[in-house]
Amino acid sequence: MIRPSIAIAPRLPFVFGAMLLAALVGCSDTPNWGAWSTRPTYSQLQTVRGIEAIWVYYPAYRIYYSSNHQQYVCWDATKWETGAWETGIEPLQPVTEEMLKVSPSVKMTFHDSPILHHVEVAALYPTSWSPQEAMVALGTGN
Repeated sequence: MIRPSIAIAPRLPFVFGAMLLAALVGCSDTPNWGAWSTRPTYSQLQTVRGIEAIWVYYPAYRIYYSSNHQQYVCWDATKWETGAWETGIEPLQPVTEEMLKVSPSVKMTFHDSPILHHVEVAALYPTSWSPQEAMVALGTGN
């Protein structure tokens, strides 16, 4: 009579290999991030896909927003001694999305980082800017 442990022993490497193969097959289409890292932001995914950001500037708050990248770029005067630019999926407090929806805004023509263009943008659109003032300056307003 053959003992069961002796009959199973030659098949053990095959069984172990089959289990390992089955476990790894499920990993072939998973993203290359894991529990040790964070998922890429929507903006990072759009950049990798080659989709350029379309920026809208809110002069009253010095905030840029890209709807196709779902990203805000905001000036935070409370950071360090001189201030800093912050990016995120929502505007910095105390500004809310509702406040931005009712404030004047202007669509930008650049597609890279708004930080690179802010000096020129701020000169063209001061915090008190409104579309009505721009129409009067062009001679198209009443």
